[in-house]
Amino acid sequence: MLSIDNLPGRKRNFVQEVKGSGRPEASYMAEAIVILPVFVTFMTILLFFFRVLQVQQLVDNALIQTGRELSVASYGASVKKISENSFSAGIILQKNLKASRVAGQFINGGNLGISLLRSEFKGDFITLRADYQIKIPLLLLGKYNFKVTQQVKCRKWTGRNLSSGESGKEEEIVYITSTGRAYHKNRNCTYLKPKVKSIAEGKIDSSRNADGAKYYPCSKCGRDLKGKSVYVTDYGNRFHSNRNCSKILRMVCAVFLSEVGDRYSCSKCSR
Repeated sequence: MLSIDNLPGRKRNFVQEVKGSGRPEASYMAEAIVILPVFVTFMTILLFFFRVLQVQQLVDNALIQTGRELSVASYGASVKKISENSFSAGIILQKNLKASRVAGQFINGGNLGISLLRSEFKGDFITLRADYQIKIPLLLLGKYNFKVTQQVKCRKWTGRNLSSGESGKEEEIVYITSTGRAYHKNRNCTYLKPKVKSIAEGKIDSSRNADGAKYYPCSKCGRDLKGKSVYVTDYGNRFHSNRNCSKILRMVCAVFLSEVGDRYSCSKCSR
């Protein structure tokens, strides 16, 4: 019987090489088709995890800054009044997040997708709760959103105690805004709490404020007149297309008189 062992040496080696030269390319390709998408998805999720941490850090920093501004602004204001104007927290948060584009790219709805509706203003504390959803792309399962809640708790600023080395004289508290050029002695000054009213766009040229001045376009929203009405205040000299324009909704801060810088006293409440 003829077998490989009975063949001459050269032929036997040739037969062994041919017999052992099976090519497993098809098997490798099948494995790659199954494994590669799973591997890519896993790496995407792993890398996206670090991006999620970055987004949470940015939101946390913005919440802390917002809490600080609100804690100062709440000086002398009643709890009821702060609660009624709690939407100001959302406006300040958007301002603090505006410099970062990263957070808005990965939050469902962008920066406006962050909700502060569950925030609390009770007693001497301000608790800001931010609820939002982060978008995670899964190559195999499509897009997936998961809910995130972050919380910052701040104590309202109620003044400061002078140390024994400082003068015992109490310094006067006044009120300012981030964009205003005047300081106010009265927290309820009409310049700080403007009364907003709407007028028809066609009546802008003929309308005047309480001081008899004309209204000019707001530098932020006055050029974008999409509706039939605009918004003005009794003592302002700008008209707005957005009722919630930040130029109307002023964020008021309480400071010491020595800290007002080059601001001048309000002609209405500092007489």
